[in-house]
Amino acid sequence: MNHESNGVYDVIVIGAGVAGCFSAALAARSGLRVALLEKEIMPRPKVCGGCLNRRATQLLRQAGAGKVLEQSDAKPLRNMVICLAGRRATLAMNDSVVIGREQFDFALMKLAVEAGVDFRQGVIAEVLPEEQGSSGKSDQAIHTRCVRIVATELAHLPLPDGGDCGRETSLRGRVVLVCDGLSQSSLGRLTEFRTDVRRGSRIGASIVCDATPADGHLMNADLLMAVCSSGYAGSVFRSDGRVNLAVSMDAEFLRQQSSIAHAAAAILKSAGVRPPERLSELIRSRENAASHAACDGIWVKGTPPLTRSSPRLSADRVFLLGDSTGYVEPFTGEGMAWALTAASAVQPVIADVVAFGWTPQSEQRWNTIFSASVGRSQSLCRSLSNNLRRKWLLHPMMTLCQLFPFAAQSLVKRMNRMPAMLEQS
Repeated sequence: MNHESNGVYDVIVIGAGVAGCFSAALAARSGLRVALLEKEIMPRPKVCGGCLNRRATQLLRQAGAGKVLEQSDAKPLRNMVICLAGRRATLAMNDSVVIGREQFDFALMKLAVEAGVDFRQGVIAEVLPEEQGSSGKSDQAIHTRCVRIVATELAHLPLPDGGDCGRETSLRGRVVLVCDGLSQSSLGRLTEFRTDVRRGSRIGASIVCDATPADGHLMNADLLMAVCSSGYAGSVFRSDGRVNLAVSMDAEFLRQQSSIAHAAAAILKSAGVRPPERLSELIRSRENAASHAACDGIWVKGTPPLTRSSPRLSADRVFLLGDSTGYVEPFTGEGMAWALTAASAVQPVIADVVAFGWTPQSEQRWNTIFSASVGRSQSLCRSLSNNLRRKWLLHPMMTLCQLFPFAAQSLVKRMNRMPAMLEQS
């Protein structure tokens, strides 16, 4: 690994999720010195639906990273079956795949390390305000941002490189990419960034469990999307023999149901889909379904309120990517596609900042690129999400899908379309 003796990098990436790993790999491939910082120890589970849509697979193959799909045991996804109160509609899902999120992120991390990225895990990173990070306004301080890293107890576990980051240190980067998710925990000291949580935002959750013979209805090449007025749940069957369930639900509905497991099962049953057997067993055993820990072949984890926005996407050498930019409820793998898109689209911006320095135009340029490459697709998902909250619209929308599936498939294609700026001839 390429450790910088003076702690100065061209790019420091915070968060080894999809956006973080892919942006780090692409930057390193272009010849930049890159550090990638991660709080957890890889591989680690993540709340995720487990789907990569056509745009995501195209971006990976276009970057010569198709092996990431193979290393993730990606499984072709044939159809999306929408379920509502016993009714069903089937839409084709061309060039989409099912992955295990922990395997996918781990494969992306390996891609970054192979490109020469200095990967440090088990560390908490924090971007410091300029007045704290610029000692005496040296030339180095003027042209870099300071990131403080503190090792957690996880950092003392055996690491892939045999190293230990130490208890506390600091790094400097000509560019800092913040890819640490909804919480934006690395930006706590920066007043120029904030996140606005939408009132009435839904709660997200993932349930990953071992499949049993009773789960034959879930063990196919389809994405089952169960919909009701209180939320929706998408189920896919992974190559490792596990069922991956992703849920988005109203906070009040979750409170009424008492646990994530109960709420997920209620949404599935309302749509006419039998819950996975392991989920039913968990409910029967009255275990604490909000626990992060796996129990008897099942892992359950929730999220904070999902739908949020970040009014500012960059400031003085700091750029936001992935869920740090805000969150719109995805349906067919859009979230990871947006992360891969942003990681690709930001490359010319950071290359210019590294080479020529930060200017106010750097911020405006990223705003424009992000809006064109990610924002438009997010607007479509936001509109669909808003319509799914209207109880009176659910059955008319289902009828439309059943009678005119090509219309619904056209919407899915629009959300999955590669941005023109990233297309290669």
